[in-house]
Amino acid sequence: VAGCVFPESLPSAPFIAIPSAFGPACRKALIDGFADHGIDLDRHHLIERPIAAFAAWLHHRQSLGGPGPLGPMLLLDNDGGQISACAIDADTRRVVFTAPLSAGPHEATDLIVDRLHDVVRELDRLRSRHDLVRSSEWSSVSAAVSQIAVSGSMSEHPVFLDLLNRVLPAAAIVRDPIVANQSAIVGSGLVNLRALSGWSAGWPTLDLRIDDDIVAPAGPIDRGSFDVSIDTSGQSVLTLTGADGSIVPLRFGSMLAEGLALPTDLRSEATIRLLADGRVLFLGEPGVRPLSFSVDWPLVEADPVPSVTIAAIGRRPLQLVNPTVDRSHRTTAA
Repeated sequence: VAGCVFPESLPSAPFIAIPSAFGPACRKALIDGFADHGIDLDRHHLIERPIAAFAAWLHHRQSLGGPGPLGPMLLLDNDGGQISACAIDADTRRVVFTAPLSAGPHEATDLIVDRLHDVVRELDRLRSRHDLVRSSEWSSVSAAVSQIAVSGSMSEHPVFLDLLNRVLPAAAIVRDPIVANQSAIVGSGLVNLRALSGWSAGWPTLDLRIDDDIVAPAGPIDRGSFDVSIDTSGQSVLTLTGADGSIVPLRFGSMLAEGLALPTDLRSEATIRLLADGRVLFLGEPGVRPLSFSVDWPLVEADPVPSVTIAAIGRRPLQLVNPTVDRSHRTTAA
């Protein structure tokens, strides 16, 4: 396929849209197949279809001067009956997660409905973490989703639209304001990924390393914790690295740093927990104060990633490794 689509040499690697159902094996097969044709891809060249469609939707709304999205919303991409969902918390400018709803046009409708229910409930749970009281009634949970953006070749199919109206009757179905051909929205998004600048992801989009070992690879959070043994012979350093293995600078206020030094009492045995709201927790033995901070995981990994913003959580301070003052954004006052 790579040879047919790109018969001539390319000045740079292309971006490729993939369904949300593609797991690690499928993604590796794509990267290996293009490599066989002489096209080197990294993981950040593979963009899930609903994320690309959301980039096009945002870019076209902004170009027309339309208001940005508010609250929780969904983007559903129906590509020939293969449906992928993107759960979005617009108030925090975060794509919380993506999920496949169907593998093809012959999937049972009841299964798709159940999965859509799960997506809406999970979005409500993750974005409502600060609410003291939250209703679990479906009428209340579903009413919070005010918009459903759609894309894909079968996004106008009557059965698909009827399903959305039955499951989420309070949500308005919104379409791309410029691209009339729903099949072309994803392709338009691939060339407008900059619209997602400033948006974060609810999953690690960079590798989390301790010294030279990857302890939490980039990708969906399959399991929320990792047991890690850390060498006590020297200073252990936590860094974030891109697809090419290069260290991504950490931005902490006006400071830039290569990484974080792990406290001495967390260097022997530690459990790392990654949460879908961007929090990273290092938990030691009972009685040891945890190290916790939040990461604004970049939704679309640039090449290279300029920096990633982190923030301390709790009473344990962060110890920056090789900190420097960022003077790229100077402010003067008179």
